[in-house]
Amino acid sequence: EIHGSVLGEQLRNMENPFSVYVPGLAGIPGHEEFRSPGILTRAAARGDANKFLRNILYQLKKSPEKWSKFILDFNAIFPKIKVNVAFEFDKDETIEVSVKIDNKTFPVDAAGTGVLQTLQILSYINLYNPKILILDEPDSHLHPNNQRMLAEKLHELAIDGDFQIILSTHSRHLLYSFEDLAKINWISNGQIIEEDINIINVLI
Repeated sequence: EIHGSVLGEQLRNMENPFSVYVPGLAGIPGHEEFRSPGILTRAAARGDANKFLRNILYQLKKSPEKWSKFILDFNAIFPKIKVNVAFEFDKDETIEVSVKIDNKTFPVDAAGTGVLQTLQILSYINLYNPKILILDEPDSHLHPNNQRMLAEKLHELAIDGDFQIILSTHSRHLLYSFEDLAKINWISNGQIIEEDINIINVLI
């Protein structure tokens, strides 16, 4: 425990995690049982995102205001995709999430990895409102146009929500998008390269 510090009290508040870690997503399980909000919050803080995406979406759906904001953010990047969450607490064992694309409905685990990655990032932001959001290659599996739209959305959300994003990337599309919006550190062999950032040189 941390005592005697205003920052410490924020750090140890597990109802509103100070930082959330969203790792790169390669896929999600085919089924997902309901988990308590406390388990979800600890998982969000430590980066177990892929195991609990349906639970996170279910918790968001329980708040109409947060859900509406999340859907607006998501549709800014994927405007033609609808997301549905179904779970009856007294009857169901698993949470069902589906996506509707071109009038065809699929279970969420059948959606493209770029869609899952975007769902994951935006749902964590809208549910937890962290002070620090740590993203590990959020561009993974996203088309370049969607990478640019995600960069714009992340910048907008960070400004509106007054939080900081720390992310790692190898994507030139994200680097170009953030060139005038963020501080860029070029890291090689675990060390920050102390020279003026030239994105072309970084990519080479």
